[in-house]
Amino acid sequence: MSAQMLYSEGVIGYGESVYARNLNLSVAALENRRGEFVLPTPQASALALSEIKLPENLRAFEPDPAGVGAYPIVTYSWILTYRQYPKAAAAEALRAVLRWALTKGQALAKEMGYLPLAETVVARSLEALQLIQS
Repeated sequence: MSAQMLYSEGVIGYGESVYARNLNLSVAALENRRGEFVLPTPQASALALSEIKLPENLRAFEPDPAGVGAYPIVTYSWILTYRQYPKAAAAEALRAVLRWALTKGQALAKEMGYLPLAETVVARSLEALQLIQS
């Protein structure tokens, strides 16, 4: 979708800020709860994510966070898995790739234009991996 915006005049779209940066698309400063107009920078996104408190089921949303300088529409990328897999190898492979993404893979986040996860989010997510069984 983001690339198509390059070829159309007057288009307004919604997409990941990473794609907008990579394609040199114009971005909008949005008004947050405090009345500030904030651009979707990594810093403004990190401020917004810092307000999210993860409940037991790890499903959390913070629409329009209240923090100074927080971008108003930021969330995590979610991964949904089954708790039970018919084959042990499939369950272990899934746990392994998710464990890598939550640990060593975090080092690639900034290079790819994303934010690394907070340590508390990583710890809670690693705990949740143990729920994936065969």
